Amino acid sequence: MDTPNPFQPPIANLNAPAPRTGNASNEVPASVVAILSETRPWLRLMLGLFVTGLALMVVASVGLGFMGWFLPHGSRSAISLAMLVPLVLVILIYGPPAIFLARCAAGIRRLQEGGGLPDLEDALRNQKSLWKYLGLLILALIVLYALLLLGARSGLWIPR
Repeated sequence: MDTPNPFQPPIANLNAPAPRTGNASNEVPASVVAILSETRPWLRLMLGLFVTGLALMVVASVGLGFMGWFLPHGSRSAISLAMLVPLVLVILIYGPPAIFLARCAAGIRRLQEGGGLPDLEDALRNQKSLWKYLGLLILALIVLYALLLLGARSGLWIPR
């Protein structure tokens, strides 16, 4: 009887044939590449808008930071520094979708250039991550808005 030795490292047969997946060739069908090719320009447009918005927010946050730092101390410098916090939060929230869009567009480009299933999986994985992130962000915003409405309804922010 052959019992496995728990102290022996695992052994893999690297010369064994790859398991069959139902697709005789591991090539991506041309129709799938065509569909993804049609979505790539829209991904790049959205990426351009995200990057432009992020760049403008970075410029605005640097400008507000300089205003708050170099202006004489008083109400104006405190206000400009207080406006800096939400702007930085928005930059941090909008960064990941831009990264997912860029990775998805790059995966589609590699697929168009003759890539195979790994490039298709990479593009779809990044697209899934984008939609998951946006879905969680929308759920968080719904909860935040509900809390704000409940606070406003209870008169928490309205002095009497």
